[in-house]
Order: sequence, then structure tokens, then C-alpha cells
Amino acid sequence: MALTMVSSDIAQNKLKAISGIKHLKLLRKIDLGANRIRLMPSEELSGLQNLEELWLGKNKIEKIDGLENLTKLRRLDVQSNRLTTVDNLEAQVDTLEELYLAHNGITVEGATVESGLALKFTQLNTLDLSKNRLANASPFSHLTSLTDLWISGNDIKTFDDVQPLGSLTNLDGIYLEHNPVASDFEYRMQVAKIMPSLTQIDANMIGCAPTFDRGAAMMDKLREMQERALEKAAAAADVDETAAAVRDGEDQGPAAGNENAQKVGQGSQDQSAEADNEAEGPEVENDDAADAAMSIDDANEEAQT
Repeated sequence: MALTMVSSDIAQNKLKAISGIKHLKLLRKIDLGANRIRLMPSEELSGLQNLEELWLGKNKIEKIDGLENLTKLRRLDVQSNRLTTVDNLEAQVDTLEELYLAHNGITVEGATVESGLALKFTQLNTLDLSKNRLANASPFSHLTSLTDLWISGNDIKTFDDVQPLGSLTNLDGIYLEHNPVASDFEYRMQVAKIMPSLTQIDANMIGCAPTFDRGAAMMDKLREMQERALEKAAAAADVDETAAAVRDGEDQGPAAGNENAQKVGQGSQDQSAEADNEAEGPEVENDDAADAAMSIDDANEEAQT
């Protein structure tokens, strides 16, 4: 049964070494990730001549080794290990399609070793060196078969450091976020200019609004700009309404004047009525005073008689 096995998953088993697999000659895929493996022994791996996928992520490997007989290998994953160099890949120069090396300590010098990424891979389309120690993109300028390059989270500072990627005419997507260069205001425009074949930069398609990930300060600045724009728009609307009201008054002309005159006339009539009412008040008071005087005279006459 073991000799006919084509896939094996022994990840997360606290293995400290690769052993007992050299006779699995029909094996096409093996996952040894999330163990405690430190070495890639040739004596165990060399027998896996039909192996197409080797997954060794999240171990303690310091050097890629033991792959000289794996001439059918298409996918190699050695991410989250302790690599500082990429080497010993000569046997995969015409078969390797995907190489995952994120979360290591690989430098520009470590990525230009002659037996590693300096080779002219003919089928390599996906390369992941995110979260390493790259200061520029020069190690990848000759990898013209690449369609996807992920080098986010390194130490690439300027567009000159990105310029070597201009030769990758088949490159479709690139991840450069979390590099110092990504904080530049013209980041997306300049990257697209360097690599015209791109359809995607980081998580955003070319021509789509970017997903900003530049901290609270940038977001606050954008909100402030939006608020200013809204205030200006509101002020402009008020001015337009006032101007429209003035124009409406001028356009109505004599009709508006007649209406206003009628209103004024009506107001004058109301004021006249009020004045008449006030005038009647003193006349009533004078009649009352006369009656009172007559009563006093009558009282005096009676007193005399």
C-alpha cells in the first residue's frame, strides 16, 4: 500500500527529522509543514523522483538541499523557516512553477546565489519572498516568466529599487505594500509606469480605488479634505439660492410692485381703523365728565333750597 501512495500529509506532528519516505517512489505530494525539521536530507528526498509538490513551511530549516533528483517538482514551499539564501535548485530550472519563501531572512545577496534564483527558470510564474530582508528588486529582473511577484514587507525604499522589475513584461500582479516605497504619494502611479503589464498592485486592480492602509493619519487627512469639500459645496449652494431669489424678484417687475402696493394700502387702512377707535375713546370720556358736572350742580341747588 505504501508504495502506491501519491499524497501524504504529515504536517503538525512535531517531527524533528524527515525519515521513512525514501521508498515512496510514486509520491506526488507531501506536506511536512509545521513540524520541527531542521534538515532536508538527500538520502530521504532523492527517492521521490515523481514528487511534484513539497511543502515544508513553518519548520526550522536553514538551507534548501536534497532536491537534485526531484526533476518533476513544480511547487516548493519553504516559508517561515530560517533561510538566508536560496540555492540548490538546478534540478528544477525547467519544472518549478511556484516558489514560496516568505517569512525568512533572505537578503539581496542571498537571493542572487548562482544555484538559486540567479538561474533562468523557464516555468516559474509565482514567487513569494514577502517578509524577508530585501533592499531592492534586482534579483528578479531576469525571471521573465513571472506573472505574480510578492515582495511585500521588505526594505525597498525608492522607485529606483523597483526599476529592475521593468523587464518583467509578463508580470500581472505585484505585492509591494509594507515597504517604505509604498508610502509615497505617487506609489501606484509610479509602479504601474515601471511595469505597464500589471493589472493588480497589492490588493487592488489597476483602475480601481486603492484600499488605503497607511495609518490613522492618512485617513484623518482624507476625512478633513472631504469635510472641506462639503463645506465649499454648501456655501456655493447658498450663494446660488440667494442669486436665484434676487433674479426672481427682478423678473416679476411691475406685478411684484402692484402686489406690494396693495399690501401697503391694506396696512394703511388697518392703521386708520385703529386710529378711529382710539379717537372715539376721548369723546366717551368727555361725555362722562359733563354728566358728572351736571350732577354736582344739581346737588348744590338742592343744598341751597
